[in-house]
Amino acid sequence: MRLYMTESQEKLYPEKKEEMFSFIPDDGTENEVVNLYPSVTYQTMEGFGGAVTDAAGYVFSRMDEDQQEEMLSMYFGPDGMHYNRVRLHMDSCDFATRLYSAVEDEEDGDLASFDFSYTEKYMIPLLEAAQKKAGRKLKVMLSVWSPPAFMKTNGSRLGGGSLKKEYYGWWARYLCRYIEEFEKRGYEVERMSLQNEPAAVQTWDSCVFMNKSDERTPAVIRMDGELCRICLEPRAIASCIIR
Repeated sequence: MRLYMTESQEKLYPEKKEEMFSFIPDDGTENEVVNLYPSVTYQTMEGFGGAVTDAAGYVFSRMDEDQQEEMLSMYFGPDGMHYNRVRLHMDSCDFATRLYSAVEDEEDGDLASFDFSYTEKYMIPLLEAAQKKAGRKLKVMLSVWSPPAFMKTNGSRLGGGSLKKEYYGWWARYLCRYIEEFEKRGYEVERMSLQNEPAAVQTWDSCVFMNKSDERTPAVIRMDGELCRICLEPRAIASCIIR
């Protein structure tokens, strides 16, 4: 395998060709950016993208118009890198300007107080500008770093902890609500990851969704065709569909 530096479909830099790399057996360690399996040939490249975070949106809001245009053209423009996908976080993450959850009231099982304003303040303007520059709808992937503090065993968004069993269904509906909020604003949510770094205990937003004694922990999502199923809460299945 050889690596090449490229700026766009038209700009390839052969003089910056790197040395040959050899494939090595996969030992199951999650410390590589990309794992390639040359014997698997049915996969297709759907596109490339980047993260639209609260912090990135904040920096974008502080740029002048020329800086914004330069950045958007570089990533999403026809003469740039042609990004067609973006990843956004649900609730705060380590690239957010503050800690927040869309629901803070532990009595609000109906999600009546669900607050999307944190997402709308910085992330939505950046997403909207990126989509406009791309000239087409961007495929959105949603990811979560932690459930609200009251749903977790450690009572905090920070420092790991895990989701309490009594909140399995509530958490499933919570994630589905995020999908609905994006879609009713016209964005195309294509996929979702239930937990960022599910085995990591971090000083920032994190949650452990691994359990050596039980393979069917609340971290498990099954992809049955187009159906995104939260295994332990079948009542939440109907509204959690990703196209």
